Amino acid sequence: MRRLRTWLAVLTGKVTLALCLLLSRFRTGWGGTSLPGLAARKVDPSILGHLRSCCQQVVLITGTNGKTTTTALLAGLLRADREVEVVINGEGANMLAGITTALLKTQPLLLARRGRQTGYCRRVAVLE
Repeated sequence: MRRLRTWLAVLTGKVTLALCLLLSRFRTGWGGTSLPGLAARKVDPSILGHLRSCCQQVVLITGTNGKTTTTALLAGLLRADREVEVVINGEGANMLAGITTALLKTQPLLLARRGRQTGYCRRVAVLE
């Protein structure tokens, strides 16, 4: 039951993300930065824990100024290593819903087991 709920949350988030991206094509201003994560968290409030477990490492950038720039610079350095998949919330959506959306974007619809990496040796989340 737990796995089904998590899968439905990922599906809900991905569908919401696709709709937001479609609406952004019409210049509505909807970029899909927080709404998909919010929708997924409504279906499964603990979805962030599952999505986090799919990353080997999480780097959190905090502060008053320069978070987005620092996050982008660090992600660029990590992307130089071809064996690392970098998850980033580069749009600056740094509340729970925005972080959930950033992790949803790279999550495959068929949920991997905890700790198993797909396609890359490591998945690293760089979040502000």
